[in-house]
Amino acid sequence: MLKKIWNFLSKPSAKYPIIAILFVGIGIALAASFTVHKGFEYTSTNEFCTSCHTMQINYAEYKESVHFKNASGVQAGCIDCHQPKDLPGAVMTKIGAVKDLYHHFITGKIDTPEQFEAHRLDMAQAVWTRMKEENSKTCKSCHSYDSMDHEQQSAQAALEMNNFFFPAEDGIRGHSR
Repeated sequence: MLKKIWNFLSKPSAKYPIIAILFVGIGIALAASFTVHKGFEYTSTNEFCTSCHTMQINYAEYKESVHFKNASGVQAGCIDCHQPKDLPGAVMTKIGAVKDLYHHFITGKIDTPEQFEAHRLDMAQAVWTRMKEENSKTCKSCHSYDSMDHEQQSAQAALEMNNFFFPAEDGIRGHSR
């Protein structure tokens, strides 16, 4: 019995030795890993995110926002807000984005700027829900409450930042520091 198992493991095929099969398997795994990595890299650029004609409105709005142009010169790209930095979060975001591609290319639900606008609130609410579930970790990867100059903020902005960083669990908004 052990001899049969050993023979199978040492020569699983009469044609190919196990070492060749092992190297082919390692080669396939490395090629797949490289392809997935490059795919993530490519699909995580502003150019890719805004390549669909339906995203041109969003891109124009983004270019007018503080995340694109500000006094400090720091620019947040699409993935800085829409894709978590951790691998599981990034994978889940990419999987979720397949739904948008499906609706764009297959169903035509968001194929035109007008259709996109008609479903924009639903899509935004899905992103807001995901961000809330993740405790706004994409926002907090750049924004730090302790690093903010609260003297320079408007009263409304200070209140919103306080509520954002210290959400009330009891329904009473805001906390004092």
